[in-house]
Amino acid sequence: ARIESEKDRKVFGRIKVPGKTEVVLGTGILDEAAVEIRNAHPKAHRFIVIVDQNVFNAHGEVFLKSFGESLGVQKGDLILIPPGEGSKSREWKANIEDKMLSMLCGRDTVLIAFGGGVVGDLGGFVAATYMRGIPVIQVPTTTMAIVDSSVGGKCAINVPQGKNLLGAFHHPTHVFADLSLTSTLSARLFNEGLAEVIKMGLVASEDLLKLCEDALYEKSKKFQANPRESLGNVKDLIASAIAWAVRLKAEIVTVDSKDTGLRSILNFGHTVGHAIEAESISQESMGLLHGECVAIGMLVELRAAILAFENGDLGEQQLSKDAMNSILPRLKTLLETLDLPTYIPAGIDIDSLIERMAFDKKNKKGEIYIVVLQNIGNAFPNPVRVPTKYLRQAILEFQPKI
Repeated sequence: ARIESEKDRKVFGRIKVPGKTEVVLGTGILDEAAVEIRNAHPKAHRFIVIVDQNVFNAHGEVFLKSFGESLGVQKGDLILIPPGEGSKSREWKANIEDKMLSMLCGRDTVLIAFGGGVVGDLGGFVAATYMRGIPVIQVPTTTMAIVDSSVGGKCAINVPQGKNLLGAFHHPTHVFADLSLTSTLSARLFNEGLAEVIKMGLVASEDLLKLCEDALYEKSKKFQANPRESLGNVKDLIASAIAWAVRLKAEIVTVDSKDTGLRSILNFGHTVGHAIEAESISQESMGLLHGECVAIGMLVELRAAILAFENGDLGEQQLSKDAMNSILPRLKTLLETLDLPTYIPAGIDIDSLIERMAFDKKNKKGEIYIVVLQNIGNAFPNPVRVPTKYLRQAILEFQPKI
C-alpha cells in the first residue's frame, strides 16, 4: 500500500561505500529516491527499469507515480521479466539487451533494477556490459536483496554448472532500500533474507547476532502469525539489525571491493548453500529459496570445520571453545525460530553436492575451501581448506532423520 502520511516517511540510515555507492534505508522513500536519482544523473537521457511481474503487480502503481513525476518513467520504459531464478540466465540477459537496443538506449541511459535479488543481479550484469557499462541503481524489494545482493557490486547469472558463475563487479551509484515494500512479502520470503543478517552477525559482530536473537525471540509468535505487521511488531529491532548488517557489508566491501581477501567472509554458508540451491533448481519440485539454502549451508560448513579441527585437519587454524561448543546449537535454534530449514531436503544426492562444490569460486588447486568461524562474530579472513570427507560427513549429519 502507498505510504499514507508524512509521519510514515522516514530515512533511518545513509551508508556509503566510498567512491562507489550510497545506500539509503528507510520507509516510504520512493518519492525522495526519484528526486535524488535525477539530481545524481542530470545528464541521463532515459531511465530504463527492469522489474519482474510479481513486483510490478504489487508495487508498479506506486513506483510509476513516484518515478514518473521526477524521472519521466512510463510503462514503456519498463522491461518485465518472469519471477524466479530461471530468469537469471543467458537467455534473459540477451532478451533485455535486445530490447534496450530496439529502444535505442545509448550510454546516457540509466538502468534501475526494481525487485529482489534476481532482478538486481540480472540488471546489474546487463548494466555492466551494455555499451561497455552504464550506471545502475538498485531499488530492492525483499529483505534478501536489501541485506545482501543490492550492496557490493556483484552481479551474475546462473549456468547449468552452478550459480553466479558468469558475472561482473559493477557497483550501483545508489541503493534505495524502502522497507515498506517488504510489507507484501510472505513470512517465508521475509525470513529468508534474515538468514543473511544472521550470517553477518556470525562472521563480523556477535552484538548483531544478539540483536537478532532479541528481536526474534521476543516477537517470534506475533511475527510468524502476521508477517504483514513485521514493520510494526518488530520494526525497530529488525530495522536496526538490517541497517547494521548493511553497514557492516559496506565496510567490508570498502576494504575489498573485488572479493580477493576479507570480503570472502561474506560467503560463509555459501559453498554448501549454493550447491544445495543449484540442486534445488535442477529439481524444480523442491523450490528452496537462497536464504534457506544458506541457512543449511552455515550449519553444514560449521560442523565440517569442527570435524576437521577435531581430527587435526584444519591446518594452522585454531577454533575457540565457543566455536566448538556453542555456535552450532545457538545457530540452529535461531534458524528454527525463523522457520528456516536446518536439514538438507530428502532427494538431494551427496555426490551431486560435492561435485557442485568443486565449481566454487573460493577453491584452490582443485580443493574445496570454505569460510571458517574462529569464534562467534569473527571469521578467519581467508577461506580454509576443509577435506571433502568432513564435508561429506557433515552433510550426512544434516540429512533428514527417518
